[in-house]
Amino acid sequence: MPTRPRKTSFTSPSAAPTQPIFRLRIELDRTEPMIWRRIEMPASSTFWELHVAIQDAFGWLDYHLHEFEVGSVAIGVPDDYAEKPIVPGWSATLSEQLGKVRTCSYLYDFGDCWRHTIHLEEVRESDGGGYPRCLAGENAAPPEDCGGVHGFQELLDTLNKPRSAAYRELRDWMKNRHAKVYWPFKPQAFDPAEVVFHDPAERLAQLDA
Repeated sequence: MPTRPRKTSFTSPSAAPTQPIFRLRIELDRTEPMIWRRIEMPASSTFWELHVAIQDAFGWLDYHLHEFEVGSVAIGVPDDYAEKPIVPGWSATLSEQLGKVRTCSYLYDFGDCWRHTIHLEEVRESDGGGYPRCLAGENAAPPEDCGGVHGFQELLDTLNKPRSAAYRELRDWMKNRHAKVYWPFKPQAFDPAEVVFHDPAERLAQLDA
């Protein structure tokens, strides 16, 4: 039986051996057990590039708003209706902002309110290869639009009741009526080798389209 070819993951041009690399641990707040990922990317990367890398590492679909908070600075996609100034993510680099504080937050989907905490664990020298990279992580990220942390916990509880009508409805939603096929959903499943990174420039072009 022929196998389906695996999509090639985007990597930036090989980083020079002297270029600093940020090793980041990204935790999805208030999840138990903790859902987290560890990635590496050049310190010169923009927050837009980090946004796309987080989306890919967690398996989010990137169809909701997002915002980084680095100290008192908000970074994301500028919005005329925003209540505060927002620095464009594509013009702010990790070395300029995150290098100063070493911890920041990333909010995805202002409705479900998926808040992530980003820790700068280590600054390393490049080995000359391509980035970003996903090194490690644990547990599957929640399905989009499941209702935030509380809704995700209800989803997990429902998965433990396979004879219930709620289970059958959830299975149909995750299998047939969602933009992404999540079924069968395995809460503890995550393999960093399966992460496929997308080209941030292409994603930004879609934003401008």
